[in-house]
Amino acid sequence: MTEASTNHTLAAQLIQGCKDMGYSIAVAESLTGGWLASSIVDIPGASTVFRGGALTYQTQTKASVLGVSAEELEQTGPYTDSVARQMAEGVLKLYSADMAIATSGVAGPGDDGGHPAGEVHICVLTPTKQILRTVNIEGDRATVRAQSVILALAAANTALED
Repeated sequence: MTEASTNHTLAAQLIQGCKDMGYSIAVAESLTGGWLASSIVDIPGASTVFRGGALTYQTQTKASVLGVSAEELEQTGPYTDSVARQMAEGVLKLYSADMAIATSGVAGPGDDGGHPAGEVHICVLTPTKQILRTVNIEGDRATVRAQSVILALAAANTALED
């Protein structure tokens, strides 16, 4: 299965799952650069559940747009589970959504602030669940970003399971 077909399948499952649960979705993206939102809106009927997304690529926009702790960003940088969680919390509030999916990490090439290329933090929040995943993805920049989207969609689908 190609990355595109995997994205399509996972995004379609997410849209249907959110419809079934009565959930709305919002996304907060950094390294995925809008790819996650794009994967969701590629699905017909996404507008019934998808509220919107925040692309907060630079560190300071994570604080100014999503309310991520500026002090924490200064101390630890943007590549932590805590920052991914704060991004998810911020986008939930920004869009008054029921589910949030957040991605942050180092797409590469090369490391950033001591964090290796391929280090990715994903957070999914629903009214009853929190999923935090830290993964290390091997490959070039495009591979890291593509796999991050797949893993974020998969985590969101997991959050919808009983």
